Amino acid sequence: MTSASAAAASASVSGIEPWRKDLSGRRTVVAVCGHFGCGNYGNEATLSAVLARLGRSEYDPIVFCDGPEEAARTHGVRARRLSARTAPHGPVGAAWRLLRQALVSFAACFRVDAVMIAGSGGLERYGSGPFGFPFTIWVLSLGARIARRPFLMVDIGVQELPTALGRFFARKAGRSATYRSFRDDISRNAMVSMGVSAAIADDVIGDLVFGLPPERVPKLGGVVVGVMDYRRCDAYGSQAVEVHRQYVDRCRRLIESLRRSGHTVRVVGGDDADAVVGRELADQFRDGAVTYLDVSTPHELLAALAEADVAVASRYHTLVMSLLAGTPVIPIGYSAKHVAALHRLGLPTASFDIETFEPVEVALAVEGQLDNRDEVAGRIVSAVETARSRLDAEWLTLHGVLRRRRSRP
Repeated sequence: MTSASAAAASASVSGIEPWRKDLSGRRTVVAVCGHFGCGNYGNEATLSAVLARLGRSEYDPIVFCDGPEEAARTHGVRARRLSARTAPHGPVGAAWRLLRQALVSFAACFRVDAVMIAGSGGLERYGSGPFGFPFTIWVLSLGARIARRPFLMVDIGVQELPTALGRFFARKAGRSATYRSFRDDISRNAMVSMGVSAAIADDVIGDLVFGLPPERVPKLGGVVVGVMDYRRCDAYGSQAVEVHRQYVDRCRRLIESLRRSGHTVRVVGGDDADAVVGRELADQFRDGAVTYLDVSTPHELLAALAEADVAVASRYHTLVMSLLAGTPVIPIGYSAKHVAALHRLGLPTASFDIETFEPVEVALAVEGQLDNRDEVAGRIVSAVETARSRLDAEWLTLHGVLRRRRSRP
């Protein structure tokens, strides 16, 4: 066996893919890390926005994510997995998975010029536990520091994490960042509360998805109701089932109210997991005026939202993409970030909690948006243009940081 083949075999055994040769050349190799390739259309829209920014001749992006095969197929980009596909059960298996993930992350940092955490909600309570994304970004930040590579946290969403270990990982990663920016003030304040005191001076820019081109298609009218497979992040067993049942029932009654007012209703999800909820709701109406739109990409979701007169959004990125489409939107959200997105754009509106909203009140809010649709839509278009301008300015700074690359070994 030659030394090269031995090295490749060793890498395969350790779980580190032998892709060093792929990264040769003079372009700046940027590792883009996040919850991608897993069927969440908002996260895929985030990745599309970042890859469009890196689609220059001087950059060579490679995506590190949970679903590299799907990310590579969807975005036409090289992608690698950081976490183990499988591991033995029990403490030994968990330790092996974490060790493997650390080794792969460290190896990745030495083979790229910069590491970027791009948006997504891995540092939110609704995300993974401490040994999910918080552990991942801590290991990446440590590897980038040892490898002397820039470590960028770009327009991230953050909540104060519920466990001390999760807060430790977030704090260490935040303090190691070469560059930090946040999606909203809530995220910046959460990072400060976890001990990253310098974050108070960092920029609040906005959601990366606002950097995508807006969708402008002929209006079909009606109301699009964006639903999700909601079960609450801290609910388990029968409690989660009951939370889910109540949410679906409220959505059904909302659609009934909209139908009584004469509106055509189209139901969409924001994630592959939402399809069951969407079909279940549409199947309860047999008059043909309620349909389920089987969208499966960010572009399809954006187009569906652009066709509507008004949207109702449960998922955060369904809200963001409604605004990107220029469509007035009513949030029935599961966290404060829904309202924060609107306030950041200067678009205060009626908002409702996902577990307590009254369907009739939401229907009345839809009517209010319809009464002032042209004025509201004009304000949305202007606000999104401003958000895109902030992102444009940020990327001028980011390009400067990314060009400070060091020679790879």
